[in-house]
Amino acid sequence: MFDTHAIARQPTGAGLTAEQADAITNAVRQAAEHGDYATRPELEALATKVDLASLEARLTWRFAGAMLAQTLAILGGVLAMLRLLE
Repeated sequence: MFDTHAIARQPTGAGLTAEQADAITNAVRQAAEHGDYATRPELEALATKVDLASLEARLTWRFAGAMLAQTLAILGGVLAMLRLLE
């Protein structure tokens, strides 16, 4: 448990209205009471489930595909300009 009045004084001292400070304080209090946050062991367990190598490979291929498409578009533009000069 924490002192909500002490917490609410900090934002009002920084220029927020009392209503804004109360809203922030209530949100922080609810989050602390419900405990709806991820802990480090939960995040580590999740990270082990994700195949990072597969993700890296997919991103690499998408990046390479985007570079190829851009290169082809530039070459097409250059060829079109060369045809206009003939």
